[in-house]
Amino acid sequence: MSVFDVSFEKLSVELTPTFLRNPLLMAFLRAKGAPIRRIYREFRRQQDEVFFLLKYNSSTRNVELALRQRFNEPGIFIQNADESATGITTVHLPEYLPFYLDGEIRVDDFIIWVPRRQPARVREAIATFARLFVLPAFQFSVREF
Repeated sequence: MSVFDVSFEKLSVELTPTFLRNPLLMAFLRAKGAPIRRIYREFRRQQDEVFFLLKYNSSTRNVELALRQRFNEPGIFIQNADESATGITTVHLPEYLPFYLDGEIRVDDFIIWVPRRQPARVREAIATFARLFVLPAFQFSVREF
């Protein structure tokens, strides 16, 4: 998403009067503008990253879509954890709280499944990227299939 783009090469030429536009001065202005171009490229990279993150909310389907798009891997999918397999029971206390988890803490609310061909560093990158979307109350794990 680009609202406008700044060409620092063209800007330095346009801000210089015509009678001062000799090759030596133009080379000097290009050299002086190099740090600004580097800062601007970094700003645009971070802006694109923020715009990418703003397209998705924290629902697991949107996290799955974001992971697939970011890592270019259609095999990534998310599965909700099965409560019956974990042995966790929910106890209702209508007088005090709408719900209460008795004793144990749920280990995983959902599991991110990644194809086995992905190296460990990619799985770590997937886990780090997923933490940007997952709400603090939810736990997840990254596993291979």
